[in-house]
Amino acid sequence: RPRPEILLDPSCRKNRGIQHDVTGRLLCPAEFDWSDLVIRAKLRAGEENFDWLSSYHSRCFYEKYSPIADQLELGYLKSVLLIKVTSRSIAYAAVQLHFNLQTAASWAQIYGGFDYRGLYNYIVDFFDDAPGPLAKKRSKDLLDWWSGKIFPDAAVRRQSNTSASRKALRQQRAALEGEEAA
Repeated sequence: RPRPEILLDPSCRKNRGIQHDVTGRLLCPAEFDWSDLVIRAKLRAGEENFDWLSSYHSRCFYEKYSPIADQLELGYLKSVLLIKVTSRSIAYAAVQLHFNLQTAASWAQIYGGFDYRGLYNYIVDFFDDAPGPLAKKRSKDLLDWWSGKIFPDAAVRRQSNTSASRKALRQQRAALEGEEAA
């Protein structure tokens, strides 16, 4: 694969999104052919009939990032990006756990003097800023342990929320039901 024009900086979110070759491909919905440079330009320009923001069938959710537009269920939510635990997913879960044990009625970054942003960053750093090879191995082993606990079969199921995504899937399922019944 050719190297992207702009490399991603893991410490900064700038230059990501549909404009970046790699993240744009992952965000591109199943119904559009990212390899077609004309379609890619229309998606980036936000042209009418090229609305990538209304689809919950982004390539990043599919096995091998390769959806089939007329078979939306095939490979959906089997992306390697979804079937492993990351430092940020553990940090998010830990913050949610701690916060939900509190008496707060709604979210606050600091509640009762406890800094939840600080907790999140601490846990991310616990994994990502390990000081040496042994600490890095322990961090990786812990993430692998969590991945095995949460995704023992490396499969995740999640339901999407947009009517367009639901409608397309419902139509395909109905068509398959008719074929299987015949």
